[in-house]
Amino acid sequence: MNDGQTVRLIDGNGSVKETWNMGKLSGRLKDSFAVEGMGEGFILARSNDEGFLILFNLKTHQSLLVYELLQLAPEQLNGFREDGIKFIGQNKNDGELRFELHDSEGQPQTFNYAL
Repeated sequence: MNDGQTVRLIDGNGSVKETWNMGKLSGRLKDSFAVEGMGEGFILARSNDEGFLILFNLKTHQSLLVYELLQLAPEQLNGFREDGIKFIGQNKNDGELRFELHDSEGQPQTFNYAL
C-alpha cells in the first residue's frame, strides 16, 4: 500500500510486515511518490513533483535518480515533466533491474542496472 509518502508491505493476513517513509528516504519531505516497482531490497517510485523515477535501495538506505544510474543525460529523456523511463522487470537470477526508454525516433532502448 502507498499513500504517496508511506509504503507498507502487507502480508496475506492483512498485517503490516514493513513500512518505509519515502520522503525521509529521499530527503524530499514535501514530495509524494507513486510506486512503480518493488522487490527484495528496493522500491522504484516516481516523484509526483518532478516526474523522475527514483530507486530506493533499502539495503543502503540511498535514493538515486534512475536516469543518473543509467548514465543518461537529461537531453536523452523524453518528457518535459517526466523522464519517460519505464521499469520493465527484474532478472531474478542476478538481481539486475531492467528499464526501457524510447529514443527520439520512438524506438525502445533497454537498459540494465545491477543492484
